[in-house]
This record gives sequence, structure tokens and C-alpha cells, in this order.
Amino acid sequence: MNNKTTRFFLHYCPLIFCVIYPPLFYAAAIFIHKCVSYYDYTQLLCKWPCYFYNTNWSSIDLFLNNYTPLLSIPVFCILLYGRVLIQKHTLKQQRFKWRRDKKLILQLWAISSLYLLMWMPVQLAGLINIYWLPTFLLQAQIDYMYLFPYLIHILYPFIVLLSFHNEMLKFKRIAIR
Repeated sequence: MNNKTTRFFLHYCPLIFCVIYPPLFYAAAIFIHKCVSYYDYTQLLCKWPCYFYNTNWSSIDLFLNNYTPLLSIPVFCILLYGRVLIQKHTLKQQRFKWRRDKKLILQLWAISSLYLLMWMPVQLAGLINIYWLPTFLLQAQIDYMYLFPYLIHILYPFIVLLSFHNEMLKFKRIAIR
């Protein structure tokens, strides 16, 4: 990261892409692809966006916007774990630093596992719906699976609190006095 060009392409370009790409894609998918929406007011949630009836748009959306993060999160977590372990052995880290790194690894594992556990069933069922069986678990998806991603935001504070177990015990001892 010594070179400004390298820093720009490896640091700023991915951030710019992550900010610009989603609004552009969904604006194109919603406004360019014209379709007639059918509303069923007896259902809790809509089945899926109108552009999902077009296999090209739905494939792009599923693979780029959903499956790429689901596949890249475990890969990059494993790479990060490997890097930490290699640094531990090559640099002969102090015990304090290893304890801190171990805590960070556990936090990363808990947060990424929560994300994957909540998104994976929805995405696998969507893949099966588009390419093989259009009615596969359809009612279960509408009733339950579509709510899983919302649970991430509800469960995230508890995951964070679990990672601060020692600090919570110290706070509890101080608060009881």
C-alpha cells in the first residue's frame, strides 16, 4: 500500500463500487424492466420483485448481489484466520496480543455465522425456485424464510454482548456494589 495508485485501486475503488453499484442495478432492474405487478393482499409479504420473472435479471441479481457475498464471506474469513495464525507463528506474538486476536477471530466467526445462517436458507430456496421447482417451499418462504434476514439485526446486539463477557462481569460487579 505504499503506492497511491495501488492504495486507490485496492482501498477506494471497492468502496466506491459498493456505494454506486446497488442503486444503479436496482434502478435499472425496477425502472428499465417493465412488468405488471400482481398483489395478493392476503399474504404477509410479496413473493418477489417483478423483475424476478425475467430469468436474466433474476440470475444477475441472485449471483452478483446475493451469492457472491455468501460465498466470499467464508473465503475471506478463512484467509484472515490463516493470516492471523501465520503471523502468530512467524512473529512469536506476545500472549496479550494473541488473546486479543483470538477474541477478534471469535467475534468475526460469530457475526459471519449469524449472517450466513440467516441468509443461506432464503438464497438456496430462491435458487431452487428459479431453476428447478417454482413452488419449492414457497409458502414457507413467504411465511418464515423472508423474515430470517431481519433477525440478523435483532440478534446482532446479543452476539456483540456475548463477545464482551468479561467486561459484562466487571460491570455487573461494579453495579452491584
